[in-house]
Amino acid sequence: WDKENGAFFSTTDDHTNLITRTKPTYDGAEPSGNSMAVIALQRLAKLRDNAEYRDKALQVLKANHENLGSSPRAYMKMLCAVDFEINAPKEIAIVGAAGSDATRALLAALHKSFIPNKVVAFADTAKADGDLGKRIPLLADKIEVNGKPAAYVCKNYTCQRPVTTPEDLTKSLSAK
Repeated sequence: WDKENGAFFSTTDDHTNLITRTKPTYDGAEPSGNSMAVIALQRLAKLRDNAEYRDKALQVLKANHENLGSSPRAYMKMLCAVDFEINAPKEIAIVGAAGSDATRALLAALHKSFIPNKVVAFADTAKADGDLGKRIPLLADKIEVNGKPAAYVCKNYTCQRPVTTPEDLTKSLSAK
């Protein structure tokens, strides 16, 4: 991590035989490490409700704002991170027994929908973990509904009513 200018170096600070340490951001055939780091930090920030992760992601985006503006096609994955930042992602929590048909149906409905800006958390009620909601705030207080697996679709930590059918989940996901 470059504390002075933001972004991630591609090598450690004690690496030998280097003329300079680079911080690649160009997204060619493969996305740059910095682009992928930003997206990972953004998703972790949402999952963990962690401002430090979000701040680091923003620092990388700010450090690259000129490049993004002058050559956007060279920074396509980084632009995806910008989109994630600008358009608040959907936060989706699903709770249910992992092996049940009803839970699998909810997960299948989720995966059928194209939602590039989303964060998904799953709690397996068959393996109840009382601390899971503390580690992943999106799962806090999320429970099955009338003994059925449930999906919660949220935005900015504000959730719609939970749904228990794939059809209702599809409707919730398509709502603005």
